Amino acid sequence: MALVLLGEGRAWYGDELLPGAEALARIGESPAQLACKEGLSLTNGTHSVTAIAVLAAHDAGVAATTADVAASLSVQALRGTVRAYDARIQERKRHPEQAAVAENLRRLTRSSAICAEFIDHRLQDSLSLRAVPQMHGGAKRALAQAREVVVEELHSVGDNPVIHPEGEDGVALSGANCDSTYVGIQADTMINAMTVLAKVSERRTDRMVNSNFSELPPSWSANRA
Repeated sequence: MALVLLGEGRAWYGDELLPGAEALARIGESPAQLACKEGLSLTNGTHSVTAIAVLAAHDAGVAATTADVAASLSVQALRGTVRAYDARIQERKRHPEQAAVAENLRRLTRSSAICAEFIDHRLQDSLSLRAVPQMHGGAKRALAQAREVVVEELHSVGDNPVIHPEGEDGVALSGANCDSTYVGIQADTMINAMTVLAKVSERRTDRMVNSNFSELPPSWSANRA
């Protein structure tokens, strides 16, 4: 893509694979004329890593919010007890994300007749239901920390050398701000957080389709009915 913006390389226009300059001309554009140090912004890996991390952080945030909604539906389908989300339990742990997830689950199930009917159906449910505040909360903490670092990187200078305005001509300072370790570590952290959300979601789904645990009719008989 960077080469095409410069009028080099090749690009598809409809069903035609054209030289970069011709493809730009077809859409009424001209090759970009780069100024001082702009070329590095198109090739520096830190920028592409950060861009991917931004998209991943956004999608992960949406998935984490959706996970709470899915969990609240699973609790109802599996006749779970919402006592596990009692605020008095959560306040014994000093993790605000856990308390926030529990509060969200209470809000989502507050008007549920099913939850009211089965609140004392069993002493406690499987961890995939009763540990949702702890698991989702831990994942959300990790995602929040990752977003914080990614935002810091977005507001940082990530090239090399850094031109610092000192005196009349300034000075070029060579360093390693082009390194993407901060973002890379947080990207791995987001993977771990999403794995937790996926794992507990899969366990709830497994219980819903397994009549030995769900107390619901087997899937095949439900389909025949």
